[in-house]
Amino acid sequence: MANAEETRFPILTDTLVNNRLATSGKMIAILGCICNVRATEPAIESLLITSDGGLLVQHKGDLGFNDFMGTAESLDTNLRGVCDVLGINGDEREAILTAVPRM
Repeated sequence: MANAEETRFPILTDTLVNNRLATSGKMIAILGCICNVRATEPAIESLLITSDGGLLVQHKGDLGFNDFMGTAESLDTNLRGVCDVLGINGDEREAILTAVPRM
């Protein structure tokens, strides 16, 4: 796990660290990357949304974004669902929803 100074999004990070979110391992890995928390093995190092709406991931130790993980639309839907379940609103919600860089 990352140091508290390096993590982002306190409510989401606390939920991940304490294993209180029932979702897929893939989504846990994505959320871990967004929060800068090593939540899975292998960990996702970086996420990128392509110009055509694909979600690419770079795993720790990879050179480049080598894996397609789905669509930006699905990611957005899932992130909104997680925020709803955890009661995350306002600026933190908006920051989570826009945390993944776009090409």
